[in-house]
Amino acid sequence: MLGDCGPPPVLKHAMPYDPVKSIYKPYQSVTYRCLPGYRENHEKKHIATCFPETGWNSMEEFCESGCESPRETRFSVVDDEFLHFYPVGSVVHHICHRSAEHIPGHPKRPAITCLSNYTWSSVPVFCKGQSCGDPGKPENGGRIILMDFLLKAKVNFTCNEGYQLIGSPTSQCLPRTLSNNTVIWKPKPPICFRPTCPPPPEIKNGAYTGGKNGTFPLNSKVTYISVAMGLLASCSAQVLSAALLLLLFSSTALSQCPAPVLPPHSSLKGGGDLAESYAVDTTLRLQCIPGYDYLPGTIPTIRCLDTNKWSDLPALCQGRRCPVPHIENGRIIDSDDLRLGEEITLACNDGFRIIGGNTRRCTLKSGKVDWNKELPFCERIPCVRPPVIANGRYDPNPLDTYDAGSTVLYRCDPDYSLIGKSAITCIVEENGVDGKWDLSPPECKKVECHRPRVENGRVASVFQATYTYENKIQIECNPGHTLVGSSTIECGADSQWKSVPTCRMQTTASPTASQTTPTHESGSNNTVGIVFGAVTAVIVLAALIFAAVKWFSLQGKANVPHASTDSYHVVSEKDMTLEEKRTKD
Repeated sequence: MLGDCGPPPVLKHAMPYDPVKSIYKPYQSVTYRCLPGYRENHEKKHIATCFPETGWNSMEEFCESGCESPRETRFSVVDDEFLHFYPVGSVVHHICHRSAEHIPGHPKRPAITCLSNYTWSSVPVFCKGQSCGDPGKPENGGRIILMDFLLKAKVNFTCNEGYQLIGSPTSQCLPRTLSNNTVIWKPKPPICFRPTCPPPPEIKNGAYTGGKNGTFPLNSKVTYISVAMGLLASCSAQVLSAALLLLLFSSTALSQCPAPVLPPHSSLKGGGDLAESYAVDTTLRLQCIPGYDYLPGTIPTIRCLDTNKWSDLPALCQGRRCPVPHIENGRIIDSDDLRLGEEITLACNDGFRIIGGNTRRCTLKSGKVDWNKELPFCERIPCVRPPVIANGRYDPNPLDTYDAGSTVLYRCDPDYSLIGKSAITCIVEENGVDGKWDLSPPECKKVECHRPRVENGRVASVFQATYTYENKIQIECNPGHTLVGSSTIECGADSQWKSVPTCRMQTTASPTASQTTPTHESGSNNTVGIVFGAVTAVIVLAALIFAAVKWFSLQGKANVPHASTDSYHVVSEKDMTLEEKRTKD
């Protein structure tokens, strides 16, 4: 109706709160909300109103993107209200950290600005953190200074060979407490401790040499002396037993295997390091490192053979499998396996696009195998809102969202014809991530084709004064004429008939020698008879009409002798003939 509005304006970064309708009454309003990732600019309108004369009021994009919350620096923090979103051009200020001091000659509260690329301008250097002082280095150890000794600095500590670190290997310069602004190293620097082994076991017919003052530091060595030979033993987490030493002193002790090369992803069961050599028949038990499992059918041991070589064990462990990734409307398109260290490629089904990257790697996290990042998700590929057309409308989706595969039907207002396809469908663009409408929207036009005039012919369809778009009618020619073109014509979008045919007079062919005399005479007689009958009928009809008119004229004069003759006139024979022709047409 006059004054109504169609669907409301389309905004790039906002959508209406309520489902969109195809018709809005005057002074009805639509309120918009920002899409995820955008924030409202309160200085711009976010309500559209339908006015009876001008339609929808103009709308500016009022949803904007901007900067995330600014981060603090090493020596300064933000001194303004915390927000999750800052529009471009926003300004915030920094002040010194409570455990830092202002540098004279610099601004005490410098400002930073949210730039057009949605990043913050740099924070100037205007503060200096307090110093925790030199933490020193542990006795029998060293330190690695990563930065300096000021606020938030870090130092790493190490111990010399043969010593173990007791405490944290890293310390940081931090405020003492929340209420005390002084700074100290947290946690305290560690110490380096040198562990010792108990005295080695005594053996019969032998003794050991080595050791100072009866102490045996970690990795110290002693030498056993016997009548037959000497044997070197090392102090380790598990000291060699006397029984093992006696076995080593047997006649087979002269044959040994060097330290073995373990299969990939395996280690000695129970931990520990490999020795330099092993006696024949020594069996080592192995285990898989975290993230790996035994291969089916393998035995996790190797044995020193009498050939001074280890039994063959080329492979023992294989990576564990990560959980099978299940993505709604998605699938795995490339993967050798789902085991530790391997990478997979993911993709979405037709009509969807992937959000969050398409590759994932199976990694070890806290002793368990899992994907290196959260799995992506597949969202429907959207199309923009369908175009609005003049003198017509479409029925909008209840949510006013249009995804790949969605179809919209257009219809025209009364007395308007729809030109083009009534349905358009949202399809996927060539890039595979964006949507587009497969066709341009149709037009709604007023189409009126008038009843055509065909020379030497007539319209055979039911009479109408005008015809609308795509209406069809039949054309026939008068006797003695041939139709040139199609007998069916159609009303076009330009209100003109398409390909109107013509009626051409027939031509009589000359008789040939092969035609017989009776046949020729018979055709001539028929033609003459038809013409003679038609002429006679016309003369008789004209006479009857003339007699009737004459009779009614005399009757009028007899009954109303004084009436005026202006209200009627005599119909001539010529007029009757034209009326007859119009009646036939």
